[in-house]
Amino acid sequence: MYISEDGYIYSANKELTISKMNLLTGEEAIVADLNNTNIDLFDYNCSKLLYCDDVNIVLVKQTFYPSEPLNNVCYSLSKMDSNPNVGKQILYVAPYFKVNSLTGSAIKQMNETSDNTYIYVTMKYSTLIFDDYDNVNDSTINQYNRDIALLNVLKQDIRNGEGPDVLLDFGRFSALNDGEYLYNLLSVVNDSSRFNRDDYFENIFDAFIKEDALYQMPVSVCIGGVYADESATNGAGFTYEEFIDYIDTACNGADPLEFEFGRDRCFYVMIKSSYNELYRNNHTFSANSDSFRSICKYVSTMNEQASLAINSNAASFQEFNRIHFDLSKLIIKDDRQLYGMPSILGDKGPIVFPYESVGITTCTSQFDSAFEFVNSLLSKDVQADNVSHNSINKEAFEYYAEDAIRYSNKYILENYGLFDYYDESIIDEYIKYICSANTPYLGDDYSILIMSEELQPFYQKQKNIHNLIIILSLIIILKVI
Repeated sequence: MYISEDGYIYSANKELTISKMNLLTGEEAIVADLNNTNIDLFDYNCSKLLYCDDVNIVLVKQTFYPSEPLNNVCYSLSKMDSNPNVGKQILYVAPYFKVNSLTGSAIKQMNETSDNTYIYVTMKYSTLIFDDYDNVNDSTINQYNRDIALLNVLKQDIRNGEGPDVLLDFGRFSALNDGEYLYNLLSVVNDSSRFNRDDYFENIFDAFIKEDALYQMPVSVCIGGVYADESATNGAGFTYEEFIDYIDTACNGADPLEFEFGRDRCFYVMIKSSYNELYRNNHTFSANSDSFRSICKYVSTMNEQASLAINSNAASFQEFNRIHFDLSKLIIKDDRQLYGMPSILGDKGPIVFPYESVGITTCTSQFDSAFEFVNSLLSKDVQADNVSHNSINKEAFEYYAEDAIRYSNKYILENYGLFDYYDESIIDEYIKYICSANTPYLGDDYSILIMSEELQPFYQKQKNIHNLIIILSLIIILKVI
């Protein structure tokens, strides 16, 4: 917000509009609806408004690389009466927060090339403006109240045929991961005439297939798990017994998950990375399982808070989300391997985080256009512009990785006085981590909060796990809100 020389206050609003207010009369008018201008929405999201009038907008764009200066970006406004998109079918897409770089590029590409479809971002379900919920003092409970109310509104709108066509940031909408609210995309993804799976890291898609259903489509590669010695275990991950032995022998008794998370946060991560074992296909949770008991037993001996003093170099929890920064942190080692979280069988590979993914709602009457937008999100040109996470498109990732080596070497030299990563085989090592990922990271945050609270007497040895499982099943029936 700023005051211009002509006596107006110009402000950028959460609803993707820019307005001006006359200081003398108090009258406020919309200068631009950013859905109907030539502004790249991601540029807008990550920028500050420097200047605006009825014709031009100047944004100061924040950058992602430490060596880059801030960029001033100038746009000329497109007026509604000359908007080339008038008359097209509108496809409504809904973010949980803001429009990210990937989505911004896809919207721009599709709006400029499609003859029939125009992408419009509805902020109705964005936490930036959603405020129809009970506001309490506790910030954590307040967030859950907001998310539950938001999901309930979204569910009702979808059932009534009034919801958006496409959901973005799907990791935050994962409680809708069933056929009542979302199309099963598996058949169209497997149709070679409509989609070529070979162009992508297929295992990232496969991680989210459950009982022949794929309700959300990952559009970036974000993985994580236990980063440990290459010879730590022969499996994709550790059994609980193997992991405890490794902690004792290689980590001097210092549990890297306790170091990273503490007890309650580790419980949360373990539950969400055990989705396939703990959640049924209708997204209901079953606490009466060996997997749930094993998680409770494992975390029960941890300190409540993260134990910063016991970090061990022999193992750590690592997320690999963006190769530029992962290389620059000097953590990629050819004698290390990324493993899945501990489990009963030790067969869970690294976690796939759905930070950027997309779902098509069952209320849409434009499925083909919606899937065209999904294809646009996954295209090489759009994926190569992704500045937040790794590309799922193999060709775009190759371009991305070559740029990452150049960037990382420059960054390491500037900040550490070192040279590293000139050997491009380091990229093969990184791809090996990606291709080993097979575990979805999903779950109902509100139910996990209730479970964590109810488990406190078990941690304090006041109740046994059998009685608590009965109580938990009665309290929540652990069904997604």
